[in-house]
Amino acid sequence: MARKIQVTALVREQFKGVDLPGIRRRLATKKECCRACGKSIGSNSPANLIAVIHRESRIKWAALVHPQCGSSGIYTSPTAPDDSRVYFEIECALMVGERGAVPALIMDAYGGYKVTGAGEVHDTLLAGFARFGFDYPDWIDREDSEAAQAIDETAHTPGLTAHFESGEMLIASEGAELFRLTNLNYYPRWYRSLQCGALFVSIGRNLQGMTFDSLEHIQ
Repeated sequence: MARKIQVTALVREQFKGVDLPGIRRRLATKKECCRACGKSIGSNSPANLIAVIHRESRIKWAALVHPQCGSSGIYTSPTAPDDSRVYFEIECALMVGERGAVPALIMDAYGGYKVTGAGEVHDTLLAGFARFGFDYPDWIDREDSEAAQAIDETAHTPGLTAHFESGEMLIASEGAELFRLTNLNYYPRWYRSLQCGALFVSIGRNLQGMTFDSLEHIQ
């Protein structure tokens, strides 16, 4: 269940021209800590949306605070947000392939947002993966998930490779490491399915569930 986020007119004005509903949806479902006290905000707990402004560059970004820690308003900060801080929640899954089960990694991404001085929010992380060859599959747009076609495990994205050894998965683009995943934990069938020689990787935001509550959450 998404947390309820209160937003004042003052904060709405600060993010005028920005996709504020999209920001609220993201903050309502992802793991968040209170900007004031630093403690975690429960997934079902209410929160207040604040606009944090860097004193020097004047770039601004959205954050949450506990209702008891602060109201929805404008706050200043001496430190700019670190858009290079990125981490993933990873889930192993099995997809239906034309020749059998295909192993999949569903990766919910956090971080990688860059806010400009004009208040525009850029998703540098997903844009970067798109440049490496990741694509948006047509079948995700379908409302009826039962109509999804089986994955063709012989198809592949040129330049993208995955190598699995001793519980560690390395995903690379043109031989350059994109990310290294360790301690993958799933049923033995998932590891056996790797022998098909294919790997399906989904990277997105707010992958509620995490995988198959609804295909609309897989990007």
